[in-house]
Amino acid sequence: MTSDNSLRAILAESEEKMAVGARRAMVLAAAQVKATWRGQVVAAGLGERLARSIRSKVYPDKPSTRAAALIWTKAPSIIGAHAEGAVISAARGKWLAIPRPEAGFASGRAKITPAEWSRRNGIPLRFVPLSGGKAMLVADDTRLNSRGLARRKGGRRRKDGILSGAQTVPIFSLVRIVTLRKRLELASSVRTIESRLPIMILNSLPRD
Repeated sequence: MTSDNSLRAILAESEEKMAVGARRAMVLAAAQVKATWRGQVVAAGLGERLARSIRSKVYPDKPSTRAAALIWTKAPSIIGAHAEGAVISAARGKWLAIPRPEAGFASGRAKITPAEWSRRNGIPLRFVPLSGGKAMLVADDTRLNSRGLARRKGGRRRKDGILSGAQTVPIFSLVRIVTLRKRLELASSVRTIESRLPIMILNSLPRD
C-alpha cells in the first residue's frame, strides 16, 4: 500500500505541475488576446501607435493554479469608443476637425491637427463656412504633390498678385458632431481564446 507521505508527495507534485501548466497557458492566452486586439486596431485603420497602447500582464509571477491575465490599454477612452461606438460632440461654439486625404498624417500615421499642419507646412488655414452646419479649413496658394498632399506653391506672383498654378485645397472638414461606429470586437476575441484554455493548460503541463 502507498503510505500517506507518498500520497501527499504525489498530490503535491501533481498540484505543482498543474500550477506550472496553468501559468504557462495563461501567458500564452494573454499574448494571443493582446496580439488579436492589436491586430484589430491596425486593421481598423487606427494606427500602430494606438495598437501598441494595448498591454498584458499575468499574475502572479510564479506558477499558480489561480493564474490570471490582465489585458488593458493606455488609451481606454479611444479604444472604448471604437469598441462600443460613440457620439462625439464639439464643445459649445467649436468644431471637430477631420483631416482630409490632402492633409496627410502626423508621425506614426496618427491623424494630424490643424495647428500641426500649419506649423509643419508654413501655410495658414482659412475658414470657409458651408451649408448644413458644416465648414472647411482650406489652404491657399498651394499645390498637390505626386502623393496628393497639399504643399506650398513656389514661384513668383503676377502683377495682379495671383500665384500662377496655385490652388486652394480643402485640408480639414469641420463638423459639430461625429458618430463613431463600432469597429472593434474585443470581447468576442476574449471569449474565443478563453474557450481554448482547458486544452491550452493540458498542452502546457510539464512532461516527465
